[in-house]
This record gives sequence, structure tokens and C-alpha cells, in this order.
Amino acid sequence: MRCLSLCMLGLAVLFLLLPSTGVMGPAGESDGAGELSATITLDPDEPNVDVDPQRGGVITFTGKVVTTQPRDFDFQFGIIRLDAVCTAGWRVTEIPVLTVTLSHRSPEFSVSVFVPQMTTATEKDQIQKIIISGNWTYEPGLLSGRIDPAEAFIHVDQVYQYSAWCEPGYVQTSPGGQFTVDLIVENQGNGDDEIDVTIDRRATMEDNGWAFIMPMSKFKVPYEGSVKIPVTVSAPTRWDGWRNVISVIRFSITSVQAAKNGDVAEDVKYSLYIRQRGVAIPGFEPALVLLSVLMVSLIVMKRRR
Repeated sequence: MRCLSLCMLGLAVLFLLLPSTGVMGPAGESDGAGELSATITLDPDEPNVDVDPQRGGVITFTGKVVTTQPRDFDFQFGIIRLDAVCTAGWRVTEIPVLTVTLSHRSPEFSVSVFVPQMTTATEKDQIQKIIISGNWTYEPGLLSGRIDPAEAFIHVDQVYQYSAWCEPGYVQTSPGGQFTVDLIVENQGNGDDEIDVTIDRRATMEDNGWAFIMPMSKFKVPYEGSVKIPVTVSAPTRWDGWRNVISVIRFSITSVQAAKNGDVAEDVKYSLYIRQRGVAIPGFEPALVLLSVLMVSLIVMKRRR
């Protein structure tokens, strides 16, 4: 009996001294599940983003990691770590660690890209991408592996935005007077643009005696550039006594480029205020009026003699 006990004790010591084969216990059994197969999918895969030139924009991608494994174990789960980068160097949010279990094989995630303000509209050779890659490990377990990257395109839409003003910004003229102002349109959007400049109710105003001269109506305005448009205006002349009225000329600015791109842009309005002040006597210039008064005075003086 004593010899049997010594033999059993020796076998136990020998077993403890043997190197671990990794096939027993939770870690070994987890590794026995085989390599995890993981695929990253993104939706949408080609999004656009509208960027406010003054504020910038944010675009959020959603996706999931679809996984499969050769064998299932009740005590086992997978850990997935994802990393996202943008080829433009824009800031990207971190993706939390994902967990894969028997009942949750395709964990979902979201990631946002912050597009800086004043980002120019995307040209064909300037399309940016977000690339998401990662790796997986078993818990418990020793196996790990990489996950093939997935990517999506980021297309920055063109923003059509302007500011407009006149030099001078306020005009005072006599009835029938003529003057020229410079209408200045500044491109505050994020790309080259082409605009169409018109005068609201122009036909009606011309029927009422106004006259306008513009060199053309369509103008190209480069990114961060402006265009100066000379506009000559002739005020109407009527048989009126003393006049002191304010009239408004409203310019309308429309993006031709937006229509070419299949986009919709809001029109920009600018109003020029004109004060007509003086006496309106059609057919008589001020010099002729003075000359007529002088001649009448001379005739009266001659008759008195």
C-alpha cells in the first residue's frame, strides 16, 4: 500500500512538471474554436455632406462587424477593436470596443468625421475616404488576428452663398437724373460659381420711366473672389412739382452653377435705395429754365422803360 501511494504521488508530480499543451482549460478550449472570421460593412458607402463654410460639417457612418467561427463555446466571447482614419486628416471619433457572443455575432458601431469649415467642394481628384480597420482576440484565449479594412468615400457638396452691396450704398438724385453704381457680389461659398444678376420688376419699372444699363447678366465668381458690376440708372421725369420720394431697386442674384450641378440654391436679394428730390419739368434742363427766366425778366424790364 505504501508503494502504491508513492507511485501515485510520483505520477502527480510528473504531471505537474510536464509543459502545458494548451488543449485543456478555458484558454485552450477557446483557442480550439479556431480563428474568428470578421468582415466590416459600412452604410452608407458613398455619402455626401453639406458643409457650412462658416461652421463646418459632420458626417456619421454606421456599420457592423459580421463574424463567424468554426466552433461555439458557451463561456467564450470575442473582443473587436476598430480604428478609423480619414485620408484628409480630419478629426474622427473613436469607436468603442465591440463584443462578439453566441447571441450577438454582428455588433454594430458608428463613427463620425468632422469636416472643417471652409472646406472646398469636392473635385473628381479630391474625393476623401474614411478607412476602418481592426483586430480581434478571444477572451479567454490566446488567438488573435487582423480584420481587413473597409472604406467609404466622403464627397463635400458645393455650398452656394454670397454677400452683395453697392458702392455707393445710397443715392440721391433729381427727377430725371442719371447715376452709376457698382454692384459687388462676393462668393462666400466653398467653390467656383457662376451667377445671374437681374433686377426685380424691371419691365414694370421701365414702363414707369426708369432705365437701366448693365454690361451683361451672367458673371463667373471664383472661390473666395468677387465681381464688380457697373449699373447705370436713369430716374423717370414727370410733370411734378417738388418731389421728395424714395424708390427701391432690388437686385436678385441666382446661381447658374447650382442649376448645372443639379442643385438648388436660394436667391440672394439686395436693395438699393434712391431718393429723388427736386422739381421735374420734362423737356427743360435747369440751364434752359434759368435762361428762360432771364429772358422773361429782360422783356419785363424793357417794357417798363
